[in-house]
Amino acid sequence: MRSSLWLIAHLFRHEARAGKNRGVPTTIKPRLVVPHVDDVVAYYASVLGAVETFRFTEPSGSVPHCEITVGTGSLSLAQAQAQANEDYRLYSLEALGGSPVC
Repeated sequence: MRSSLWLIAHLFRHEARAGKNRGVPTTIKPRLVVPHVDDVVAYYASVLGAVETFRFTEPSGSVPHCEITVGTGSLSLAQAQAQANEDYRLYSLEALGGSPVC
């Protein structure tokens, strides 16, 4: 069984080679997993002029998906989960033993 990531990559390559993207450019949207989505959106809005274009909020108040637009590009944000959540797998760098500083 192939992973969904492989399938998406395969479809993008196939459409690009066959010219079947119907004039829409193929893009890759980065996804950042952050501790506080609201703070990040406010920061990017004040510094980069970002505009929030979509948000999905769980009944618990967590935000597993939020999209912002900066100029002609867009970025996906998700709120890191304090505990392992098999539904979304949104782990913070600290939960994985990493550091936000490279």
